[in-house]
Amino acid sequence: MNDYATPLDRSRQPQPGPLPNISFPAFEGGTLSNGLDVWTVQNHEQPIVSLSLYVRAGSALDPRLREGLAASVADLLTKGTSRRTATEIAETIDFVGGSLSASASWDALTINVSVLSKYLDVAIDLLGDVLQHSTFPEEEIERMRLQRLAGLQQAKADAGFLADLVFSKLVFPGHPYGQQSMGTEHSIQKINRDDIVGFANDYIMPANSFLVAAGDIKPDAFRLLIEKETSSWKG
Repeated sequence: MNDYATPLDRSRQPQPGPLPNISFPAFEGGTLSNGLDVWTVQNHEQPIVSLSLYVRAGSALDPRLREGLAASVADLLTKGTSRRTATEIAETIDFVGGSLSASASWDALTINVSVLSKYLDVAIDLLGDVLQHSTFPEEEIERMRLQRLAGLQQAKADAGFLADLVFSKLVFPGHPYGQQSMGTEHSIQKINRDDIVGFANDYIMPANSFLVAAGDIKPDAFRLLIEKETSSWKG
């Protein structure tokens, strides 16, 4: 009789297998002259680099009646700077086969850039540009507003969205975590450019942020590039 024919003893709980031996790569950290903490993790298995900049400010800091403000700031960071239009930003990262995005969680606003390591200078240039020179154009704000309102209308037909919304309000009554991080139809209508610029100026600064770079990089050379690119970023 083979093992498959042997009946299972369901009266006993199965025992776990042996713990896997997981070895994480070493990481290095340091602080730039402007106060930005930089962490690097080397992994040379593939010629790829990922940069993630975290700002310690998310949707939990949205003012009352301005719910969705942090998410709006994140949406607009990559939609135009004093050096590039939204289209030019998209074309620049697409030309090197990379990706650039920004998002907001409850506690952090994050900018992510991924490129082949030979285009690391392009990634650093774009990251520095959207961090320091975003202009939050009015036409992009209106486009974002229309997209967000359309998304909220669609979300009302999603049972999972409605369940999550009620869950948050019941678990976190009176707390920012009970708010709608993507905003409400009323709050999105009220958010204006002054709100967006004010949030960015108040929170997006080196001393309130940290950068993690992982992949096919040389830490010392990388820090020199970041130091040069963000030398005028203060606060």
